[in-house]
Amino acid sequence: MFSNTALTTISINSDTKIGEGAFENSLLNSIMMFDNITVGAYAFENCKELNSVQLFGNITVGDYAFANCNQISNIDFENVVGNLGAHAFENCELITNVNLANATSIGDYAFAGCTSIEEVQMPNAEYIGSYAFSSDSDKLKNANNITSIEAPQVAEIGDYAFYKNTSLENVTIGNSLTSIGSYAFANCSNLATFNTSSSVSVISDYAFTECAKLATFNVSGIEYVNE
Repeated sequence: MFSNTALTTISINSDTKIGEGAFENSLLNSIMMFDNITVGAYAFENCKELNSVQLFGNITVGDYAFANCNQISNIDFENVVGNLGAHAFENCELITNVNLANATSIGDYAFAGCTSIEEVQMPNAEYIGSYAFSSDSDKLKNANNITSIEAPQVAEIGDYAFYKNTSLENVTIGNSLTSIGSYAFANCSNLATFNTSSSVSVISDYAFTECAKLATFNVSGIEYVNE
C-alpha cells in the first residue's frame, strides 16, 4: 500500500495488522507502534533510512519484516512476542543488543548478517532456527560479537544457528534441550565451555567442528552423535 513512497514517519495505533510488503522500500526513518500489532511479512523490508523503531506493547513480527534495514541500531525487542519470523531482521548490521524476553521461537536467519550484535537475551525461546545468529557469507570472518549465550528454555538449536560466532566463549542451555543441528556451533573458534543439564537426543553432523578451544562440554546424556 505504501511501498516505494516518500513517507518518513509513521505512528500505528493498537490492534492493527500491517499487511505484507506494506511499507517496503520506502524512505521511512521513524516508526512508533502500539499494543497488539502484527507486522506482516516484508512489511518494512529494505527501508534503508529506517533508524528508529519504537515498540509499545505486544508486537508480532513476520518473515522478512525488517530485513535489510541496515540503519536500525536500537529496537525494543522485549516487546516482540511469540514466534519471531524467519529473516525478520536479517542484515540489520547496526543492531547491538537483542533482548527477546517474550519471544518463544526465533526463526531461521532471523538475525543472520547482523554483524554488530554483542548481547542476546532469550529466556523463553524454545526454538532457535537455522542460521539464526549466523551468516551464510564466506566473506565474514566473524558473524557477530556475541561472547555468551544463555537459553534456559530452548529445546532445539537449528543447523548453523551460531556458525562462525568467533567471539563466542560460553554457552549455557537449560534442561529442555533435545537436539543440536548440523554445524550449529561450527567455527566458533573461541568457544571454551558448553553446559546443559539436559539429556540431548541428537547432536548432528559437525555441530562443534573447528571449536579449537572447547575444553568443557557438560551434557547429562546423549542418545545419538553424528560425525
